[in-house]
Amino acid sequence: MKKNLNITILLTLAAVLASCTKVDVEVPSVQTSSSSSKSEINAPAQKSISFNAALYTQQTKSDNSALESSFRTYAFYTGDFDWNSSLEISDMVKYINGDEVSKNGSEWSTAVDYCWPKSGKLSFASYSPVSADLAIGNTRENLLNKTGYVNNGTDLLIADLAANKTQSNSQSGVQVLFRHALSHVMFNFKAKTLEANGLSFEVNVNSAKVSSVCNTADLNWNSTNNEISWNNQSNAQVINVSSSATALTTEFTTLGSNSIVLPQSLSNSNGNIELTVNFTIVTKEGETELDSTTITETVSLSSDNITAWASGYCYIYNITINPLSNDVITFAPSVINWMTNSSEVSM
Repeated sequence: MKKNLNITILLTLAAVLASCTKVDVEVPSVQTSSSSSKSEINAPAQKSISFNAALYTQQTKSDNSALESSFRTYAFYTGDFDWNSSLEISDMVKYINGDEVSKNGSEWSTAVDYCWPKSGKLSFASYSPVSADLAIGNTRENLLNKTGYVNNGTDLLIADLAANKTQSNSQSGVQVLFRHALSHVMFNFKAKTLEANGLSFEVNVNSAKVSSVCNTADLNWNSTNNEISWNNQSNAQVINVSSSATALTTEFTTLGSNSIVLPQSLSNSNGNIELTVNFTIVTKEGETELDSTTITETVSLSSDNITAWASGYCYIYNITINPLSNDVITFAPSVINWMTNSSEVSM
């Protein structure tokens, strides 16, 4: 049964006491402890709320993290109740209502200096960048969401819920640990060989693009299990991997910028996600050019082991162009955990 707490939120900041803003909160009428009172929650001697924000581990060098200098946070006051009690979101006080948390040196803080309530618990939901403009839902299973989120290639980070925090268990600041909500794809190219049977080969990629990539979807974040889900992917687009001629070597070279994309199936309502490569092979004997051939090849990016791009993962496509084979272009996909920089998995 729902606990009727009759919590009243006074959204205007009530007072500045001891250089620290107090959120004026009427204490729930039902408490698991009789010690809480409005005067205790707003006592002037409480410490300011600070944050420690980080990604789960050091990221790959190719990571373009959105967590640069700020993020947005919500703090929900639940009194003496834990986050996963039968409290509904509507029964909670938004103690911090979507304020921006900025980094100044090594310190993370809000522009308004909030104090810890003397009694009761706070739970924090956060995301970055602040321009993502996510909405707050009315259940734990739909706490952060965005209908029709449009991916513009900017990284999106959502932190695991920092639940049931108090001044005593957050002495060094609220630990805010972010996960990537989107997917990351990379395209590496090399030539299989540049010399054989007295001949030499020049292999140049003229252009490369990926088609049928959806860039709009509905986002839902479940604060109970910290799961991120994307639904109703739509609005197919073409991603230009490279649009200028690049001479290949026999070592893999990353072409173009690394792409941040929506998690999605590689076979969707817009068709299969495919890579199209236009390249030229020049065959020489000594300094004499024997042949020059320009070829356009299209391959599906779906494979036996990678049929979708998932949140928090980096997908690496190693494309090999073989001037001596009928199968002139082949690729070997692999995946690493973008969040933890785990070892590459052979696919």
